[in-house]
Amino acid sequence: MSDPLFVFGIGVALAGCGSIGTTFNACREVLTIPRGPGAMSATALLAAVIFMLLVGCGIVAGGLWVAVAVAGGSHG
Repeated sequence: MSDPLFVFGIGVALAGCGSIGTTFNACREVLTIPRGPGAMSATALLAAVIFMLLVGCGIVAGGLWVAVAVAGGSHG
């Protein structure tokens, strides 16, 4: 039986991978939005999407860190 904390870490990492995929899709959508007068610039939108991408990478890293720490026996 796997340690529940290990399973939690893997689950968090997989959820982070899902958020990264969703963010890449959002980035693609931002680039296809037609720009009109008074519209928000693509640069500001891309900056927000890149921030979301970094958060997703942090979630993956945190989940993997927990899973590796538990698998390596360095907890407790």
